[in-house]
Amino acid sequence: MAASHVHTNTRVRLTQPTTQQSRPRSRSVRNRALPDGGAPSGLPAIFSSIFSKPATSSESPSSMGQKQASRSSTFADTAPSWESIQSSAQRILDKHSLKATWDYETGAPSPWATKRTFGDGANRVTFYRDSASWCPYSQKCWLLLEEKRVSYDVKKINMRCYGDKPASFLRLNPSGTLPAAVIEGRELTDSSDIVRALEATFPETPMMPPENTRARVLADQLLRLERGVFSAWMRHVTSGWNDDENRMGVELALQAVEDALASTPGPYFLGARVEGATEDEASPNDDGFSYVDIAFAPFLERLAASELYFKGMAVRAPPGDGRPWPYLNAWYDAMESRPTYYSTRSDFYTSAYDLPPQLGGCAESKEGTSARQAIDGGEWTRDVAAGNSESVEYVNSPPELRNAPPEAHAAMAVARVALNAKAVARFAARGALPRGSSPKPVSAPLSDPSAEEIVQEQAAAAADAAIRRALLRLLPSDEREEDEGTGSEKKHDAAVGIASMQYLQRRVGVPRDMPLEAARWLRAALGEEMEELSSK
Repeated sequence: MAASHVHTNTRVRLTQPTTQQSRPRSRSVRNRALPDGGAPSGLPAIFSSIFSKPATSSESPSSMGQKQASRSSTFADTAPSWESIQSSAQRILDKHSLKATWDYETGAPSPWATKRTFGDGANRVTFYRDSASWCPYSQKCWLLLEEKRVSYDVKKINMRCYGDKPASFLRLNPSGTLPAAVIEGRELTDSSDIVRALEATFPETPMMPPENTRARVLADQLLRLERGVFSAWMRHVTSGWNDDENRMGVELALQAVEDALASTPGPYFLGARVEGATEDEASPNDDGFSYVDIAFAPFLERLAASELYFKGMAVRAPPGDGRPWPYLNAWYDAMESRPTYYSTRSDFYTSAYDLPPQLGGCAESKEGTSARQAIDGGEWTRDVAAGNSESVEYVNSPPELRNAPPEAHAAMAVARVALNAKAVARFAARGALPRGSSPKPVSAPLSDPSAEEIVQEQAAAAADAAIRRALLRLLPSDEREEDEGTGSEKKHDAAVGIASMQYLQRRVGVPRDMPLEAARWLRAALGEEMEELSSK
């Protein structure tokens, strides 16, 4: 990086003038109460952990704003078997060189890995992260491990808001906080300590410039800026008071980020190496990518989702003349195109519902109403999934996903569900259970991991049949394998099928369960099948 691109005097003022406190323009939302009329009551381990979307006051698992199926309505189990559905999906994926599963240990990065090996001998790191891929501090360490290509074992631990922690983890870390790591026998329970230890223990792929260099001074200043952005965002998204003033604080913080990115070559914070740059000035990597980008990523990701959802403030946007903060959005583009980051990235829907239980609540403003409607299901359509209608969530996914046709993403959704089909169906059938069966509720409103397994086989069978019918919508007719179905055209309760599909639809986690592109197709197909059954 040339000397002209090093700004050691970078400063940002995030304090704002004191004004008389105004009445709140936002409504505080912790975890919205479920409406009467039925709700799920338990969460098994099928998706390893669960995030939840509470129903609004106008909906329940059997009345999704659609015409409710009467209890006497039934539907027939006419869809092909799981084996046939999975085989058809796999053929489509093979045609487009995509995989629903791969060697998670040595292959491409994946949220489903429990062990990662990069050919450097025995794993020297055990990494404890949250099961649902919600925690931003876990994501930061996870991304650093992947970018440094440090071999590690993964232990997935519940966050307090959705379950208990195993005694073995509490012996390691009595506070129960995440992330945690054991690095060459050294136990660490703070993300900053983990980051420093990884840099010191595995210097072969550095992510920070050397100490006592101009590049390091810039990196340290940028990391202080990241904390300033975090503070401004927290003041705005969690408060219903002084909304205009707090919004201005976020805008000032993002403008400081914009200015920092504009001051260096390339999309990343430290700037790409340029000819003639000295080691004193250089980024640790030729493209400029560094730990600074990793530190910003989890929080700018959640900021973009929550500012839009709760406050109606659009940060992330597609290319075009009206694109706000063009350098910041170019940074988002570059980050999302990296498979290491994209495999850890949540979608706006997931972030909108995992943040309130972590933060103790977020505050909605009326400016976010239309975005909330879109993110909460208004965009769960075939047109949005196929890219024929614009989404409020623009992403620049890695090339292998970005260049794949819609049928490949639809097939990915089918394949990911089919991998654990029977357990998914039983999990979805929780949607038909009455509320209140949990002996130990958790703060995420639909999460109930301590509830007993009380799903009736009849309900599980209805969920199984309904989900297969929905997935069949994602397979082109000429790609479907000839199949005699399940051998039964048994009639199932339509209301149970609808409730089960909605329960599943609202709990598809990104990245935990599947990529965003596939999740869009699954949500759309489930919605179409719910509409079909509700008309019976």
